[in-house]
Amino acid sequence: MFRHSNGGPIDLFQLYYVFLGITTPSSSTIHKTLVSISEQICQLYNLSMEIYPDILQLRCQLETDLLSKIPDNEYLLLIFDSIDQLQQDAYDCQWLPKTFPKNIKCIVSTLPDHGGILSNLKSIINYNQLPNENIEHLFIFVPPFDASTVEIIYNDWLQIKQRTLSNEQRLFITQWIKERNAIVPLFMKLVFDILCTWHSYDTIDNQLKTCRTVDDCILYLFNQLQLKHNNVLFRRALSYMTACRSGISQNELEDVLSLDDDVLKSVFEHYIPPIQRLPGILWTRIRNDLDEYITEKEVDDSPVIYWYHRRFIEIVNAQYLSKTDETERTLIFGNMIDLYSEVWKEKNKPLKIDNKKLIDKYHLFESNGEIQANRLITSQPIEFIDDHGQIQYNKRKLNELPEILCKLSPNLAIPIAANEVFFNYSFMHAKTQCSSFDDIAFLMQHFKETSIQQLSKEVLDMKQEIDILLMIYMIVGRLLEEYPNNYVFEFSSRLLNFFGIKPNITHLIKQFDEQSIDHWSLIVPYCQMQAPGSGLVYSMNKHTASVTHLDLTDDQTAAISLSNRIVVIDMTTGRTALDVKLPELNESYLNSTTLPNISYSNETKYTNIPNKNYQQFHFLVNSLHHMYFVSADDKVKFEKISTIGFMTIEILDLKHALCIITELDGNSIECWDLIHNRQVARLNSFSSQIKYVFCIRSYKMIVVVCQDGMTNFYSIIDLHQTSFTHRGSTQIDQHVNLIAVDESNLIYTYEGSAPIDFIYINLKCIHESKNILFDTDIIKKAITFDRPIETKTIKKIILPNRTRLNINSTESLHSPLFIAMTTNCLCVIHQCEDHDFSYARIDGYFDIVAMHENNQNTIYTARGGIIDIFVWKCIKTDEDTCSHTYELYASIDISSSPVTGIKPVIGSTLIFLCSLANGAIHIYQTEQLHEAYKAVPSFPRTKNVIGTVQLHNNIAVTLDNERRELVIWTYQHSTSIDSIRLYSDPLMVNEFATISNKFNSNMIFILIILNNHRIEIYSCELLHHEPVFILQLHSPCKVHSTTYGDFLLLTNTGSLCSIVQQTNSHDNIEFKQKNNVQLNIQCSMMFSTIVNLNSNESLVVFDDNLQSIAIWTRTYLLIYIDITHSEHLLSLNLKNYSNEQTQDSILLHFNDKSLVVCRIKFDEVNKKGSVEMIPLDTADLFCRKNNFVASVNTRQNQLNLRNLRSETLYKSIQIENECEQICLNEIATYVFVVIKPRILFMYRVNNGQQMAKLFLYDSVISMRVNNDFIVFAMNDRRLLTLMIADPNDPNVQKKIQALPSRNSQRQSQSTTLQLIQHVQKCADMDLNNLDDDDDDDDVEIMRPNYPRRLSVFRFVNHFQESNTNENENKPIESVPNDSLNEVEFSNNTSTTVTQQQIKHDMNDIHQKVIEYDQQQLTGVQLANVGNRNLKIINNYSVTSSTCSLF
Repeated sequence: MFRHSNGGPIDLFQLYYVFLGITTPSSSTIHKTLVSISEQICQLYNLSMEIYPDILQLRCQLETDLLSKIPDNEYLLLIFDSIDQLQQDAYDCQWLPKTFPKNIKCIVSTLPDHGGILSNLKSIINYNQLPNENIEHLFIFVPPFDASTVEIIYNDWLQIKQRTLSNEQRLFITQWIKERNAIVPLFMKLVFDILCTWHSYDTIDNQLKTCRTVDDCILYLFNQLQLKHNNVLFRRALSYMTACRSGISQNELEDVLSLDDDVLKSVFEHYIPPIQRLPGILWTRIRNDLDEYITEKEVDDSPVIYWYHRRFIEIVNAQYLSKTDETERTLIFGNMIDLYSEVWKEKNKPLKIDNKKLIDKYHLFESNGEIQANRLITSQPIEFIDDHGQIQYNKRKLNELPEILCKLSPNLAIPIAANEVFFNYSFMHAKTQCSSFDDIAFLMQHFKETSIQQLSKEVLDMKQEIDILLMIYMIVGRLLEEYPNNYVFEFSSRLLNFFGIKPNITHLIKQFDEQSIDHWSLIVPYCQMQAPGSGLVYSMNKHTASVTHLDLTDDQTAAISLSNRIVVIDMTTGRTALDVKLPELNESYLNSTTLPNISYSNETKYTNIPNKNYQQFHFLVNSLHHMYFVSADDKVKFEKISTIGFMTIEILDLKHALCIITELDGNSIECWDLIHNRQVARLNSFSSQIKYVFCIRSYKMIVVVCQDGMTNFYSIIDLHQTSFTHRGSTQIDQHVNLIAVDESNLIYTYEGSAPIDFIYINLKCIHESKNILFDTDIIKKAITFDRPIETKTIKKIILPNRTRLNINSTESLHSPLFIAMTTNCLCVIHQCEDHDFSYARIDGYFDIVAMHENNQNTIYTARGGIIDIFVWKCIKTDEDTCSHTYELYASIDISSSPVTGIKPVIGSTLIFLCSLANGAIHIYQTEQLHEAYKAVPSFPRTKNVIGTVQLHNNIAVTLDNERRELVIWTYQHSTSIDSIRLYSDPLMVNEFATISNKFNSNMIFILIILNNHRIEIYSCELLHHEPVFILQLHSPCKVHSTTYGDFLLLTNTGSLCSIVQQTNSHDNIEFKQKNNVQLNIQCSMMFSTIVNLNSNESLVVFDDNLQSIAIWTRTYLLIYIDITHSEHLLSLNLKNYSNEQTQDSILLHFNDKSLVVCRIKFDEVNKKGSVEMIPLDTADLFCRKNNFVASVNTRQNQLNLRNLRSETLYKSIQIENECEQICLNEIATYVFVVIKPRILFMYRVNNGQQMAKLFLYDSVISMRVNNDFIVFAMNDRRLLTLMIADPNDPNVQKKIQALPSRNSQRQSQSTTLQLIQHVQKCADMDLNNLDDDDDDDDVEIMRPNYPRRLSVFRFVNHFQESNTNENENKPIESVPNDSLNEVEFSNNTSTTVTQQQIKHDMNDIHQKVIEYDQQQLTGVQLANVGNRNLKIINNYSVTSSTCSLF
């Protein structure tokens, strides 16, 4: 009986043992293992659980929910045997629960030197931080067997099998075993299986005597079986089984052996059977003899057979696969490819008979021994319908076919990969549905890195097209992992420029058009997204809220991003390493500090080696009034709230998690030990209220600046005592502007009237001093520039990050001391070669400034959604003075969202991370961005964010949210802006309407109503010209357009008139005001719309209280009809109403969300009519077209569809989240909804069938649909157009082929060819030499030669290697000063900068003017690069006078 440690009995003891990876389908993957464990625990203890798709969610559920509910008097022992048998993605061991209740124990086993598993297990339990006495029992080394133990085991096994050995045999085994010092279990098992085959009369095989290792025994076994079975059959069977990455199914093995001509010819040596297929019994016999070493498991949702132990895999690879010549290797893998690609499905594969006897016997002379043999191969469809009617994917084919292709020679593999995988829509559609980003990226990367030396021209062209796909996939791959239905949109919207030029891409797009409409009934009519090579090399959508803080770990292997939660991104894979939930606040989080490897006591072991175990990360986050110290498992270890607000929350010591906290307007400073949740020190009694507090971690020093200018310096000298020691004090001017502290200097600037520009104090002297220093002891260096900074008041000080640079006095020349941001420029303040301080001025308006940490002549700036990258240089002139130059190196207009942060990355290639307000994180390659700016055309955008969009024939009309920018677009075959009308403050557009020319439908007119009651009519093509008609009214009005070409105007005073088209003597269109009518109802709200009454358009006007209507017919007949409705409706306010000219009813939407149909019956002859009010359901959003109503109830997330004419209510559609937009096409065949977070759904109205799902790249402001196109007004100030492609439409292919983008014979414009050349250049380049070409027009940024880290994350593989044990205390080698400043500038137009004014040659400068109000840009930005770029030179020497103040 089991007993507690206290002696009491245990009520129940449960043991759960699982041999990982191979024994059962439920243990074949770690996901299935965790599900299986959780299900069994739930069954044992009557618990409930959820089956999550994510491993970390399953682990969290098991750890925090299921295990904690097991009764205390019941024990559970979990044994996970052979972690090394799992796939590599489980080697991090993050799936293991980190903590267990006292009544639950867990044992894991693994090989000690395989895949870093042992070190990962040590990291999980904080092995390096635990005292020695606590870790001795945690890891137990399992020793090999000795000879005596083996003999005992053999005797037991022989007894179980009822076998015995002869004396000679027993003596041989005993002696043989004794000759080995260490016997592993597999060796013991193999030897025993061999001796079990002996007869009593058998002599000892001499070959067996030579077996000394496990490998020798396996080879001996294989040799014996080759003699017993057909040699060719045996070798090929083992080769095929081992060639698959995780095993092969029984049917697949028999199929591929049947496709192998060598196997069939060796088996059918004496006759030719009627069915040329391998008899299944032959493989069964081999499997029976190998049964002890083969296991069945589940891979890709299918049962497969594979080796039980890894050594068998290695032996087969070494002896059978690696030793084959190229011909045999090609034959083996070629048969596997033929199997999965269905080359011989329902076809005869020729079989060449070489045996002359068989040729004679079967009279095969005429065919030269060749027979046509149907091998009866099992079908390998990419997708199929299961027994439940659901679509399933053939994961075996999707995973094994690419894997096998990677083992063929490139000249053979690339054409097959192009045809069967990458440019095969069916395959890639299924692959994106089933496979991870890493799987697909690895596959593409394999072909990307293929050597081009031996490739033929045709194969090389194919490879280049695959490289282009990889560039796109690196941008959209993570998105597709979450939204695989975006596959067609993401690729076609970027590849259409290549149609007709690149044959494989053309073939893929044709497949999109023909096949994808069954899955996604929308077509991309032309390029909608930026082509690859635009500088964006990776995009991550990890947040749904604005990213307020972005940082990198010191070794740059992880990015930490903060929004309403913390997301840690593994930069080597792009995966989410941690997703930490934070307490919900009604204010934004502002800052986050990562503590990767804290020490829980001064005695525990601690290392500076970068920590790869993200579970040990801790985070200090704060908002204005809240601060939290949070662990990686979401637990709040420390929290503090301030009603006043915090001024300073900063970590002073990362190792011990010491935090300095100061409140606003406070006069005390607290130091908290966040690990142990205790206050360890406090500073009080300052001369006045505290103004600033700064922490210098390298010195364990804090700097306290008071309101009266008194500045005090304190240090923590003894961490055991954790008390502050006063190191010195000094007095600074009370009128300082800004103060900043870097790792070695205190810097403060002055307001505009002060004669001094800035002062800095070297803190090293204070730190090293053994005495308390006073004001006269501290050296302050005051700097005054000969040419003062023009805008003296500095808004912000930007400090270079020196923590990763070993900067000394000789290397610090030209390295900026700080950057001063003013209202209209940046001043890069640095020390010139003559050791004087000076500054380089960069003009512009900036919100964010960042400095590259190893190329400090590179300045990254952002304002709104525009990023500009500048390069500056300090040049020594012939007169021994210094001038300063800068150029705009690259620029990008992101526009989809304001930039919230920029984080440059150390490496041999210039890369930077960019966080956005919409939660996205982008990675840009700077030099590629530089090239793309010249070659990649930008999309047309409006100046301001679009507020609404309307469609009329083939044009779209947009009005911005400020109602001052009216834009005419073409949208069907390309997106372009035809004309723009801009109104300046205070004018605004109240309303607009469009009509077609009566005599030429291609000519469209637009009527605009301004807020000053002025009416203007323009031709849409000439919106920027003078109006063709002007009318000044004296009161607000509303306009309606008719299909017969007239505008109808209604004022809030009840005046009606029409503006009609007529031709003049020159056959030109003129507009005239006619038919003025005064209504006798109150209509100040101007509730009015056009309806179709008796097949004629009539204007209906409601009175303000909705008790009567006025009808004005096309014949200008005016009648009034009273409305009779319930008292309930009389108490409501009208919120909205439909405006559909083809119907005889109006849909009213009231403030209580109720929908009411107002149906009008009109007798024009008798001049009377009636109104019927029909109540419908309540709705938050609705749309009406062609007598169909689509409405959404956001509380229930239901989409309701109703036919008003037949009064049919269709079955409601349950939508996944809150609906933001809803629209019907013109004939109400389809309904479109946009739900959070930016997901478009398309449904067929009559049956509710989902026809499309698309995650939209940005927020949708407005959308409109006609019968062929859906147009979105996007938040990034442009239009997105998709074409409706119903697979049931017999003319759908004709419509698609009619698109100009599908005309392979179209003449490519020079810009398109330039784009394609640029993309091809980027695809061919390695990031280490992205800009090899000498281009006199370009700025060249010198790159230091850092070690290159190979990474799954293709475009972040140049990070500085992290420190190892040997050099953990050695700083990263600094960049030579020369490389920082070797910047080549073009010898083009230069502009002199004087003290008062900078003259710009506006012909050579492209201006970007975007108004900015918190999220929008205002001001002038310089945006051209290369030979059209502005080069600015400070032609005077800005020097400084330096004095020491005592």
